[in-house]
Amino acid sequence: MFSKNSIKWVIEIIIIHECDLINPVSGELEREYGTTIRIYNPQNKNWDVFYGCTGEAVQLVAQKEDDEIVITCLTPVGFQMKWIFFDIKEDTFKWENIRSTDNGKTWDIKARAENIFRIN
Repeated sequence: MFSKNSIKWVIEIIIIHECDLINPVSGELEREYGTTIRIYNPQNKNWDVFYGCTGEAVQLVAQKEDDEIVITCLTPVGFQMKWIFFDIKEDTFKWENIRSTDNGKTWDIKARAENIFRIN
């Protein structure tokens, strides 16, 4: 899976609006468009995150853990879900979507991607 993001800074870097385009590799799902809004919370130094695409809207929280950013889904969807962003460089990063159906005892990788992003 390959995704491309366009990020816009809003209100002096407190809010980030991101338009997502996910291009699947052969045999995967169709192309997906979505949008993400991240709002920085200075009290707990996390980001409150809202993601929406066709048929889905979820609330998440993003936290820095060592050299990674871990986004945890807060909306009940029938399983636990996280995105882990790693190998973060100036214009690229990689991420994995992991899910657990046994309350976090085991995690399965559901998606992996390498992103290229532009700040407009």
